[in-house]
Amino acid sequence: MAPLWNALYLGVENDSPMFTILAGKSVQFKEGTLKPPEIKSSVDLPESIDLFGQKINLSPARQVVNPLQDAVAGIARSISGQSPLKIPIPGERAASWLLVTYLDKDLRISRGDGGLFVLAKEGSPLLDQ
Repeated sequence: MAPLWNALYLGVENDSPMFTILAGKSVQFKEGTLKPPEIKSSVDLPESIDLFGQKINLSPARQVVNPLQDAVAGIARSISGQSPLKIPIPGERAASWLLVTYLDKDLRISRGDGGLFVLAKEGSPLLDQ
């Protein structure tokens, strides 16, 4: 079975290829994955800040932010616990040609159909960053 690759970056300029493929590898994209965002559950406000030589007291802002932090923490816990959303990619738009520009054990950089694709192999430490 071929290894699975996760997209770190997809850059597509337009719908038409910028070059003609004379050699390359035909690939079929079957599904896309969207990971839930990481939300920082707390905001650390200082007591005061200096702005243009003026000391600004942030105590009133802290009184407003503190109750909101509990709500944000609850939302962050529920979102971060979600599994990635898998989206099927149907039809012929899921097929493309890729020319591999760079390849090592964890990273693949490819060009094809007018786009740039940066892919990391499933299980790679690059996905943890």
